[in-house]
Amino acid sequence: MALFFLISLGVLGAFLAYQNWTEIRNQDELIDTLSSTQEEFPAQSSEMNNLSPEQTVDIFYSWYLQYDGNPIVTGAYQTSEFVSDRFKDSIRVQFTDEETAQADPFLLTQDLPSLFEIADTIISDQLASVKVIFTFDQQEVFRQIDLIRIDDQWKIDQVQMIEGIKRATDDQQQMEIIVYFPNEQKAPQGNVDCSLVYGTARSISSTFDLETEIEEALKELFKGPTTQEEQEGFSSFFSPETSQLLNEVKLVDDTAYIDLIDAPSTLEGQNASCAGQALLSQIEETIKHSRQVQKVVVSTNGNAQEFYEWLQLGCDENNNFCQTVFGE
Repeated sequence: MALFFLISLGVLGAFLAYQNWTEIRNQDELIDTLSSTQEEFPAQSSEMNNLSPEQTVDIFYSWYLQYDGNPIVTGAYQTSEFVSDRFKDSIRVQFTDEETAQADPFLLTQDLPSLFEIADTIISDQLASVKVIFTFDQQEVFRQIDLIRIDDQWKIDQVQMIEGIKRATDDQQQMEIIVYFPNEQKAPQGNVDCSLVYGTARSISSTFDLETEIEEALKELFKGPTTQEEQEGFSSFFSPETSQLLNEVKLVDDTAYIDLIDAPSTLEGQNASCAGQALLSQIEETIKHSRQVQKVVVSTNGNAQEFYEWLQLGCDENNNFCQTVFGE
């Protein structure tokens, strides 16, 4: 009888120890998924629902960079709930042809980084962009991870390369940008080109985010020339009264979408042929100075067609046929 009691006590103790171990394992399950090297992406638990864009990127890339093998070759990325079906299909098509498959679609490079760091996040309705810094042999490169929200879950939908940008250091809190205005002193004598503009330097807070850099440059542009710049021949209808003209900036691939607040009323009288050319030239040249943007589409209150019709211009290839990314 005593022996039976001891055996029963031992079994009960083992059961309680197992139950405690199971509880601890469940609490650490989310962390364990980050270092998993199994062929498939770890099964998504209820704790992973309603994650923020940066948390989604963090979990996916932690798994991706620690994967034992090549997740593109094995197709393991296809099992991840953190990647949109559109992006999965795009990758699958791309890597069907080995001649066109050169760089890893999630890293945009052939090498693996030694570490990665999430920088900042921009969220707009059902879309989000997360800036990530990858380190390769002590050299930092920047990527923009675009996400889309589907069924209340953020999914990686595109990865873009960000070039020509460096992290700001403690002793480098300012950076130089160039804004463009007409300048009679610099223009050739007898010039009749209303779109001719010239650059002048301004200082803004340092940023490695191209979208933010463009936004800050436009804010400087819309302030108009300074007193010193006016003495140097710069002129513009932009002034402190138009300093609040900018509503929003979005970058999609190599196109910058710029939304202005009530442009026809704020810029009243600037839609004549010559004035309209000067208006567009100042905005476009300021944005394109970094040579990372190929096309600029301007809208007012989310409506590009209204803006270009106000300028007495049509919708064509140059302005993406008045298609924009802002909701009216």
